[in-house]
Amino acid sequence: MADETLLILLAALAADWKFGEPSWLWSRLPHPVVLFGRAIGWLDRSFNLESDDDGARYRKGAVGIAALIIASVLAGVLLHGFLRPLGIIGAVLEGFLVFALIAQRSLIDHVTAVADGLAAQWSCRRTGCGGEDCRPRSRNARPGRG
Repeated sequence: MADETLLILLAALAADWKFGEPSWLWSRLPHPVVLFGRAIGWLDRSFNLESDDDGARYRKGAVGIAALIIASVLAGVLLHGFLRPLGIIGAVLEGFLVFALIAQRSLIDHVTAVADGLAAQWSCRRTGCGGEDCRPRSRNARPGRG
């Protein structure tokens, strides 16, 4: 089982590296991160009450996050249990689900864009250039060479 799970994960990572986010899917359905964010927002509105002391708010937050993690693990276990008896077809379907959810390349792209913007901002503050030379650059570029 561990070998099969590792192969599914490696195939999903390779597909994510090659194809990136399946935008055709997430333009039709809410992304799981969006659903997770909505759940966190609901928990925050429902249980993070101004009238509670800090200890109670902390405990409620910890329970809420634990519940979300448990729900996620349970969903994964149930999906795996449902798909595993389908043999190779189930493994392919599970690989596709993992590929659609993993978003590793998208995460790297977004973090790189933020890091580039911060690096450019830091460079402008450090040099005080304030002009055209203060634009986002690749982290490998030297100042003045874009």
